[in-house]
Amino acid sequence: MRRIALTCVALLPLLAAASCYSHHPTGGPYYYAKWISRDIPVQPAEPLSRVEAMSRPVFYEAFFDDHGRIVRFVEYAEGNARSETTYSYRPDGSFEERNCGGGTLIVTVFAHGKEVSSNAVRGGCSIGR
Repeated sequence: MRRIALTCVALLPLLAAASCYSHHPTGGPYYYAKWISRDIPVQPAEPLSRVEAMSRPVFYEAFFDDHGRIVRFVEYAEGNARSETTYSYRPDGSFEERNCGGGTLIVTVFAHGKEVSSNAVRGGCSIGR
């Protein structure tokens, strides 16, 4: 009985650390029906299978890093990539969002939950798979 209790105590820090990360899986692509716009970085919602996604006129494709953080989010319409957002994360908790759509690249830096800077470049992006 004591051995079980010690094992449980030893596992608690590991379980607590795992819960600090996002619930998203590592890698990708993963497919979604929509996204939540009020959160930065973007939060995909309503998971789909690849078959379900490809049968829809609009769907989203997402990739996640080893911590479950989104690193790439692509919107598809009628089978073509319409916009792409990528994220890079820094050790201090800040991150950069690069949004490419309509021929314009917008690079925004966020720190402490707030936008720090933003810069738009016309013709500065190419959306790829």
